[in-house]
Parts: sequence; C-alpha cells; structure tokens
Amino acid sequence: MVQSADKVERFRIVVPQSQADLDLLRKSAELSARLERLPNSRFNIMILAVGMIAFLVEGMDTSVVAAIIGPLKMALKLTPTETGTLSVAAVLTTVFGALIVGPLADLTGRKKMLIAGVLIAEVCTILTYFANSFTTFVLFRLLTGLGLGFIFPITLTYLAEFVGSKNRAYYTGICNSILGLGYFLTLLIGYVIVPFYGYHALFLVPGILLLFVPYLILVAPESPRWLVAHGHTAEADKVISNIEAKVARWTKKPLPAMREVRIAFDEIGKPGRIFSKEYLRTTIALWIMFSVTFMMFYTRLLYMPMILNLHRINLKHSLLYAAIMNAAAIPGNLLAGALMHYIGRRWAVAVYGIFTGIFVLAFSFAAAPWLLILLGSGIFWFDTFSAQKMLINESYPTGARGTGASAAEFVARFLGGVVWAGSVPILLSISGVHSLFILMGVAILFLVPVAGLSVKETRAAIL
Repeated sequence: MVQSADKVERFRIVVPQSQADLDLLRKSAELSARLERLPNSRFNIMILAVGMIAFLVEGMDTSVVAAIIGPLKMALKLTPTETGTLSVAAVLTTVFGALIVGPLADLTGRKKMLIAGVLIAEVCTILTYFANSFTTFVLFRLLTGLGLGFIFPITLTYLAEFVGSKNRAYYTGICNSILGLGYFLTLLIGYVIVPFYGYHALFLVPGILLLFVPYLILVAPESPRWLVAHGHTAEADKVISNIEAKVARWTKKPLPAMREVRIAFDEIGKPGRIFSKEYLRTTIALWIMFSVTFMMFYTRLLYMPMILNLHRINLKHSLLYAAIMNAAAIPGNLLAGALMHYIGRRWAVAVYGIFTGIFVLAFSFAAAPWLLILLGSGIFWFDTFSAQKMLINESYPTGARGTGASAAEFVARFLGGVVWAGSVPILLSISGVHSLFILMGVAILFLVPVAGLSVKETRAAIL
C-alpha cells in the first residue's frame, strides 16, 4: 500500500542503464529501509562492540610510543630527527594503509579489511617487544601502522552502514570515547609498568586485544548495504532477514512497519565520485578540516609527555598528567555524540573546533602543572573527530564511502601526522612550546569551523 509522502524515504542512486540496474537499485533502497526501521536491541550492542574493539586497538597501538618515547630517546641516544622519525613511523604507513583500504573495502567488503587491520596491528605491536635498535623499532612501527591504516577509516564506515540515522551520532560518540579510553589506558599502564619493567613491556599490553579477533570473525556480519551495492542481493537479504529475526526475538515485539521507499534516481556511486563536480568542494573542505585537526591530534598524542617534560615535569608525572588529559576525551566524545544529534554534524564541528582553538592558544601561555593539566584536558575534551568522521562517512554514497573516508584519512594523516608531527621535535628545539601551540591554535580556531560549515549537513542522511 502506498503511504503518504511524509512517510516516504528518499535514497540517492544512479540513473539505471537497464532493467537489471533498476532492480538492483530498488533492492538497495528496500534493504536500507529494512535496516532503518530496526528498533534498539542487543543487535545494536553487537555492532557497537565491533566498533569499540577496533577503536580500542587503534587507541592503544597508536599511543604506545607516546608512553615510551622519553626513556627510549635516552636509551638509544636519539637525535631530534630520529625521535620524530620513530614517533611518526606508524603514522607514515597508516597513511598508506588508509589510502589502499578504502578502495579494497569498496571492492571486497568492510569486514575482511577490518579483521585484517586488527590482526596486522596487534601482531606487529607484540613483535616490537623484541626490537633493540632504532632500525628495528622503526621497522615494526611501520608494519603496525599498516594495520592501523586499515582500521581507522573502515570502522566508522562499517558502523554507519548498520546503524540507523537516529542513533548514528550517539554510536560514533561512544566509539570515539573508547578511542580516548585506549589512549588513557596505555599512558596509565605505562605510568605503572615502565619504571619497573622497562619500556619494552608496554608493547605486550595491546596484544591482549587479539583475544577479540574470534568475535569479529564469528559474530560481525558483512555490511548488507555493501553487499547489495555490489550485486550480492541474495546474501544481503539473508543477512538482514537473520538480523530481523534476532531483533524480533530479543525485543519480543513485531518489527515496525517498513515505510515505502520512493527511488530518487541520482547515485549509488563509484569510488571516483569523490572527485566529481558534485563532490569536489565537499572533498576539499573535509580534507582541510581533517588535516588541521590531525596537526593537533598527533602533537598531543605523540609528544604530550615530552612537552610536559620540557616544562620541567619529570617523566613519571608527565605520563600521569598526559593520561589525565586523555581521559577528558571520553566524556567529551560522548557529549559530541549528543551534540551531533541535536544541532547537526556541521555545527558540532564548528563549536568543538572553536573551543579546541581557544584551549590550544591558552595552553601556549601556561606554565604551572595544574594549569597545564586543566587546559590540556580542555584540548582533549573538545575533540572534534566524532563529528568530523561522521560528516565524512555520511557525505558520500555507498559505492564511494570507503574511498571517501580513506582518502580523507590519507591526506589528513600525511599532512598532520607525517609532515607536521615528524617536524614537531625540530620545531620544539627551535621555537619552543609557546610558538608551536600558537600556530596550531590559530589554524584550528579559524580553519576547522569554516571548513566544517562549508559542507552540507548530513544529520538526517539515510545511507
């Protein structure tokens, strides 16, 4: 039965070239509508757990170097250039991992690439325990970064393609809070064990997360939106039918009626669409926004203990203070999830970007330990990544979503995580903390809000 126009969902799809194309597009819209109608249930928790596991791996494996760079620098007698190289080694291959994983995920599926990323990152982090020279440390961090590059862009793409538009912002906020938890735990554990067992021991801690790989393999389904976009309609229908049966059993209620879908012939999309006339402005704005944010992200993540040490705070206390700052990202991202839901992704990026810029500028003038902790916590609290990553994933159609997310990760991590972060030790030795943070604060305060507000709002986007 045809329902009223206000009950009809619209989907962006490609102009069909044949009846087979038309049938595929209709099936895509139908399966999307079936996912959208699902109520909250244990299934949501299962999918959320996939994102939480991936982001915990990402957080702990990325921040492990920040916890040991001080003692490692002294043990290996590293120069500022070598310190920067070792700090960003994983970032360098994360950049290239992110570049290739998007097209691979668009071609072979989200689940395969996510599992591959977790396995590579965790195994190589454990192997770093056996590194005993600058060369071997760099080698294993390069390999670890490749796995992290697979995880970074695909996790939220995977999550976004299962979660309905009503809950997507909250779930993104939760996952980014887990990312903050990973950073916090690594620094806190480093504060406890590095003084007693040495910096090598810390590389064994993230390896515990390998125990979650069977869950990813056995429980996590492939994205049905990806399946139908690639013509695997029978498999997609089977996945969603299984989900629907479980949700009905768990909620002990019949599923809500599926609203009729009206197909608006536009596009499902191909990977190259991110550079088309329609998407080019969005792509450039997202890259600017993301790159500037990553400048601050990698500075605080990789070098905060070292920056605190320059303020004459000893190594042990600098790890503890950095852990406290990282903890502020946990409630900050939860708040960002709610903010995205109520005021939209664009304004959440703008509001958080303005506050981040203010706290970064204030940090440049701070000297007292309590003020450094307070302002540093403010920088971590107003982490704009939740809104930015959601905006990126919702701005592109299914066939180009993986490529769009990975391209943004590649550009932003290369500029902010390799070029900028690799130069931070040199910049600190030349101009000090004050000038470094003023430069970053001005860039964040002006470029992030402007770039974020220049793209279309995606709060109501149905993927």
